[in-house]
Amino acid sequence: MEPESRTDAAAAPPIPGGAEHEFDRLKLDYDQTFQYFRMLADIRFKLLGFVPTITGTAVAALNASHGLGVVAAAILGFLATLGLLLYELRNTQLYDAALLRLQAIEKRLGFPGGIVRDRPGLSARFFGIHVSHRWGLGIIYSGSLSGWAFLAASRVGDFTSAIPSWLPGVIALVVFAGSALEYARVERATHKEMSAH
Repeated sequence: MEPESRTDAAAAPPIPGGAEHEFDRLKLDYDQTFQYFRMLADIRFKLLGFVPTITGTAVAALNASHGLGVVAAAILGFLATLGLLLYELRNTQLYDAALLRLQAIEKRLGFPGGIVRDRPGLSARFFGIHVSHRWGLGIIYSGSLSGWAFLAASRVGDFTSAIPSWLPGVIALVVFAGSALEYARVERATHKEMSAH
């Protein structure tokens, strides 16, 4: 979020204290928190469109090429995707904190319901997996990491006969499974932490 300018700050003086201004303070808090919540959601979905598209296009294009440059590009792509995943995990923590704050404010404002408090639970499943944004994120990022790992392992195999042709596929599957399991571990820890509040 962009910092508030001095002109905006001067035009919007702080709300006075006292019980008679409690509603105004809560409303301001709700509006600002909801804007922050929406910003985090926008960042998430922009990355969701960017990461798999770039990964799929790059892996498909570079897989037909050879040389150390392709290996370096694959490693760089892997590290960049890992960095975006860590960024997304931190955003998820902030997203959850904003969600809890919105729920608390809706309760204090006496809303009979609300778009935050009345969010549906995670009862729906798809092949045993909870239907949720987070599992979708985990699968997409794990798939992207495995794609870069496959590309790197395949091109390293061009320089030595010691790497069998099936090994890059196995490495990609191991990276996918390991990333998905680690994502699930972090997700459970985050959910447990947020449930304690």
